[in-house]
Amino acid sequence: MNNIKISIIVAVYNGQETISQCIHSILNSNLRNLEIIIVNDGSKDQTSVIINSLSKEDNRIHIIEQSNQGVSAARNNGLAKATGEWVLFMDADDWLHSQNFMELVSALKHVKNDINICTFGFTTILKEKSIVHNETNSQTDAKTILNSAKFKLASWNYIFRRAILIKHQILFPVGIICSEDQNFNLKVLCYTSKVQAFAYQIYYYNCCNTTSASKTKHNSNWIKSRLLSANDLLEFCIAQNRRTEFVLNQVKRMYEAYINDFSSNISPKEKRLFYRQEYAKTITMLPAFKNIKKLALANQCMWVVSIMFQIHKFWTAIK
Repeated sequence: MNNIKISIIVAVYNGQETISQCIHSILNSNLRNLEIIIVNDGSKDQTSVIINSLSKEDNRIHIIEQSNQGVSAARNNGLAKATGEWVLFMDADDWLHSQNFMELVSALKHVKNDINICTFGFTTILKEKSIVHNETNSQTDAKTILNSAKFKLASWNYIFRRAILIKHQILFPVGIICSEDQNFNLKVLCYTSKVQAFAYQIYYYNCCNTTSASKTKHNSNWIKSRLLSANDLLEFCIAQNRRTEFVLNQVKRMYEAYINDFSSNISPKEKRLFYRQEYAKTITMLPAFKNIKKLALANQCMWVVSIMFQIHKFWTAIK
């Protein structure tokens, strides 16, 4: 028997059609040292009834009910209740390969203590086909991962050592509707030297759900979220004194993506409205703007000043 305890956190909102399949795919692994924390994010359908029924059938299932606060708040609340050595985050319309997941948990026993994040193979489920994404059994340093196509943006494609999340207060940024997974993953990579990859095909990512946040239109709220996510990550690096070059380069790319999205996808009218409604509030919400000099003086982030200058030019141009 495996002594490693696993916490799986499933955030769900109006998931009555898919949540049972998701949970049963976990239970079918037959792992006993397991807790499934389902966070119901204010669902308005029959989700609450379904998950409470599931919890009565299996004491490994724990339910958190909360008002609708978004997926980041739901995951953070689940993480606060987790007790496992390793944590996996799942979307409520996805599922696991039960046998392979059991094999993965067994392999985690041999992961070295300086490795805090592991990845694995997954399959993307589309309406017309499925795409298999394979991994090989390997260890790769974090810098190489970030500079290659191997870096996955989605948090469900990793399993995290919980101790590192708690020690460094690594959380998902609340109030952000995009880039929250990328933000979280990069924070973890600040505190790990290598990423362990396993060849097991573990996760089935369901892209047939048209309500997925990944299909959200690029509107002003979506664009604002990219800015907020980049600033949250930059502020984290400053507060934690983790000026890791390869992570900060990713922050730079997030700022650049924000600038490109803002200039390309927002109409002039919406830009003006966004400026009037959000600019002053956003600036006061982002302590990172006040701390740019700290990074510049560290001679590691002069590009931040350049990026901020470009952002300022956009704002002033649309007044």
